[in-house]
Amino acid sequence: MKRTLFCTGLATASLGAGLLLGQPENKIERSIVVGTDTSGGCIVAGAPADIQSARRNFRVVWNVTNNCNGATLVTVDNFVHEADNKRKDPIQIGAVEPVPQGGTGAINGRIKNLPNNELGTYKYDVLIDGVVALDPRIDIDR
Repeated sequence: MKRTLFCTGLATASLGAGLLLGQPENKIERSIVVGTDTSGGCIVAGAPADIQSARRNFRVVWNVTNNCNGATLVTVDNFVHEADNKRKDPIQIGAVEPVPQGGTGAINGRIKNLPNNELGTYKYDVLIDGVVALDPRIDIDR
């Protein structure tokens, strides 16, 4: 009996130590590269790949590289659920700062704990200084 209690205590201690050390969380990263077009405007030069098989509470990070002339604010917004074509907010997006010319930045998000009827494919917009530049997709599964 003491041996069983001792083993249970070790398992509990190991589990607690793992939580304290921090288990790796689920994270998906995509790249957005913005650059200058022939007329000097800022466009998406390298689009993020569609995100497939994301899940509730996953972190999503869009890494932004700014090759435009001047600081540029790149955001993601306007998520539309393809099943009902309604705008929804499946991802909580953190504060976004302008990316300096020649610099990099990140758009950090976390998929919300969505009800089953809100899982599925969403189209969303990549905006440059508030103007829609691209509309990739994200699939959110169970």
